[in-house]
Amino acid sequence: MVKEAPYGSGPYTVDWSLGQAGLNINVIVESDQLVTALVSNIQGNMRMDEVLIENAPDRFTQEAFSVCQGESNVFPDGYTLENITYATSFYSELQTANRCDSAVMTMITLIQLYTITSTTSLSISCTNQADASRGSEVLMS
Repeated sequence: MVKEAPYGSGPYTVDWSLGQAGLNINVIVESDQLVTALVSNIQGNMRMDEVLIENAPDRFTQEAFSVCQGESNVFPDGYTLENITYATSFYSELQTANRCDSAVMTMITLIQLYTITSTTSLSISCTNQADASRGSEVLMS
């Protein structure tokens, strides 16, 4: 994007310090880079302009959560999943006014809840035998 054209009338040509020419160019930079554009018209008027090309941050993010069975989760786009009973993933698209849109993939792991119950049986048997010294027996299993 060139800020200002030289005096005179078009058509205009633009030569970029990156070795490309044209009013619009597509570039990929690994970090922010200041480039120079030489804008000229058919009358020979020229103007040098500097343009900062900013490296766009990664706009795709992944996140992971573990929830207990029956809980809820609110995703980045505001959607709420209630009473979660299975592992799932959810894709959120977030849009901004400045077109710095992003996407978030959320993975949900389910923590199963188990109820442990213990059963005990008690068996009591009394013997009434002639031998009184034995008394009663109590058996537990």
